[in-house]
Amino acid sequence: MEKETAGAAKAAPVETARERGVRQELEGIVTSTKMQKTIVVKVTRAVQHPLYHRVVRHAKKYYAHDETGEAKAGDTVVIQGTGGVSIFALQFAKMLGARVLGTSSSDAKLARAQVLGLDAGVNYRQYPEWDKWVVEQTGGRGADLVVEVGGGGTLMRSLRALRIGGALAQIGVLTGKGEGIEISLLLHRQVRLRGIYVGSRADFEMMNRAISQQQLKPVVDQVVSFAEVGKVLRQMQAGAHFGKLVTSVTH
Repeated sequence: MEKETAGAAKAAPVETARERGVRQELEGIVTSTKMQKTIVVKVTRAVQHPLYHRVVRHAKKYYAHDETGEAKAGDTVVIQGTGGVSIFALQFAKMLGARVLGTSSSDAKLARAQVLGLDAGVNYRQYPEWDKWVVEQTGGRGADLVVEVGGGGTLMRSLRALRIGGALAQIGVLTGKGEGIEISLLLHRQVRLRGIYVGSRADFEMMNRAISQQQLKPVVDQVVSFAEVGKVLRQMQAGAHFGKLVTSVTH
């Protein structure tokens, strides 16, 4: 076996000076920083060279990394506020082993969220440029995923808080209209923007299996009768709740 291996090593083709020059030029196609795995495409005359396809396959591996935008262990996820969607996002992200940063207008709510696993939080009333805070918290890299519930009023800050190649899940539109989207920012950051209204049945069943296996307990602010639904809606509008507001329907 050792002889065969040695023979195979000797039989490997030696790279000529010309091939080495082509390879070095083609290496401009793939530029991977330690933290961001960015892709830089360099136009070259050497596209037809046999080494081209080998380098391109190498580049595709970086494009394929986390292309779905799903959080995973070690990622940084940003949540907005402490409502039902954001607190559930916090619980799921921690279940996956991610680091979670959060924004809120209430220091007391941020403290409650930290009990649930929030790694760091910022009061956006005291620090309106919270996107810069996220970048600082990630050492200049930016977040991997932002769970966006604000809408037009927060969208641009969410985009600025992302790393190159990061993902944004647009779930809510609480703030209404805001500033226009900078298309150049989407292009330069290679951001993946995904609108989510409701998941599939398969997603729902998978989520329930995860909840059961991990014994995750939803955070419920309060449960009220159907007759008090108006009260619940006013609380939601005021943003006074933490977690889910549940309406009980009795027959």
